[in-house]
Amino acid sequence: MKQGSVRVRGAVALALAAVLSGAGLAASPAQAAADDDELTAGQQLKPSQSLVSADGGQVAVVQKTGELALYEVGGDLRWTSGPGVKGSRLVVRSTGDVALVAPDGTVGWHTGTKGIKGARLVVQDDGDLVVRDTKGTVQWSAGTATPPTMLNAGEKLEPGKVLSSQDGRSTLVMGEDGDLQLLGPDARPRWSTDTDRAGSSLVLSEQGDLAVRTEAGYVRWHTGTWGHEDATLVLQDDGDLQLLDPDGTVLWSTGTALGEPELAAGKRLVAGERLDSPDGRVSLLVDEDGLRLEIDGRAVWAVLPAYPDAELRLSLGKSGNLVLKGTDGAIYWTSETVSKGATLAVDAGGLVLRAANGEELWRADVPPGALGAPVTSDCSTVVAPVPLEATALTSTGIRLNPCLVTAVEALQAAAKADGIDLSGWGWRSNEQQRALRARNCTASGCRPATATPGTSRHERGLAIDFTVNGHVITAGSAAWTWMVRNAPTYGLKNLPGEPWHWSVDGW
Repeated sequence: MKQGSVRVRGAVALALAAVLSGAGLAASPAQAAADDDELTAGQQLKPSQSLVSADGGQVAVVQKTGELALYEVGGDLRWTSGPGVKGSRLVVRSTGDVALVAPDGTVGWHTGTKGIKGARLVVQDDGDLVVRDTKGTVQWSAGTATPPTMLNAGEKLEPGKVLSSQDGRSTLVMGEDGDLQLLGPDARPRWSTDTDRAGSSLVLSEQGDLAVRTEAGYVRWHTGTWGHEDATLVLQDDGDLQLLDPDGTVLWSTGTALGEPELAAGKRLVAGERLDSPDGRVSLLVDEDGLRLEIDGRAVWAVLPAYPDAELRLSLGKSGNLVLKGTDGAIYWTSETVSKGATLAVDAGGLVLRAANGEELWRADVPPGALGAPVTSDCSTVVAPVPLEATALTSTGIRLNPCLVTAVEALQAAAKADGIDLSGWGWRSNEQQRALRARNCTASGCRPATATPGTSRHERGLAIDFTVNGHVITAGSAAWTWMVRNAPTYGLKNLPGEPWHWSVDGW
């Protein structure tokens, strides 16, 4: 590989240039080489030089500040080696160790892969940065691979492995205990096979049957969809897990699709349709019985006409009036509101009708305490993982320990007032933490650093991975700068090397 070469394929050239310029870097003018997605023994990358994945979607850059950074071509930071020494270069030593070496010869960061024959650093299409040996075995990983969204015929999901929807909000986990669970945006199980044989895997046969099988091959659960070759299992962004024929026909699904969170003026919901809060717990449904607001399937507000004469539908008129009526025109309920451009939305707080300027015109509230434990103020006493039942949701749907809810809501409100719309993920179950640990860790260590199950602040509900527009916040971004200046006021500290991760103690 020519030092400093950057592989650029077609339209990727402009996107890659944007990444480099956005990071304050300059692409090397050296000619592209056929193997510039990897760095081998004896080769090096100098400041501002980079490697690019085979598909052109990922780039690893040696920053002028002396750190190694992995970016998506769109500009989002996936991983960084942490603070470095200006002028450092990245080398693959003959011993197999990959290191950032400062101008004075000191090592600022390294993979710790000494004794590995034929070591090479590779930027993979899946977004991971790895060190492989001569056999292709991964000896070190940054742990940034994007989880797959689908399972193809003949493939299996092994214990501790996951599928993720493309938007990252839903996760299918093949538990090490043998249970297959579909977790919603708030990490709450929304569907499960209720199987319990440790070591089982999810297998999609060549004939199209999806099954949870034990290590000995016994079937503990299956879909019974034989006779459909080349079927594909896909976890959709709406939270539904679907088994599809090659022509797109749905052979089987979990039926867990979430509805849209809002209804715009001039739109309607007909019988069988619904609105869902972003976390999936609060729902507004229209059916033959009427209109209901539910929390985890339990009605907390309803309009139930005794004997509707026609199929019901809920309409939000352009004038701002919300009306439940039959297809015959009979009106059964109305919000009696007037405001052009109004929007009906479902969130963690309930159902709210807002004017175009944000004013609340009408609402149906979630009863106090319905979504979790009461809010407390002392996080110092939380020293161990907490169960789902002991957590609570912020008004924006972040699941946390109750002691942190008030502070995070105040932080989000302050950030929004400054033009920073923060969202994020909080509490994580022990099973999720084990799956994450299995994905991010190898014999040589964990990249990125991943807490041992039982010690993660996420398991305690005391940590948040903050996002903006669905992407984790990155070093140098407006959100990052705002957090550095303001988060300590709300009791949050950053975990070095992970710009998105903030907790009560920086762990």
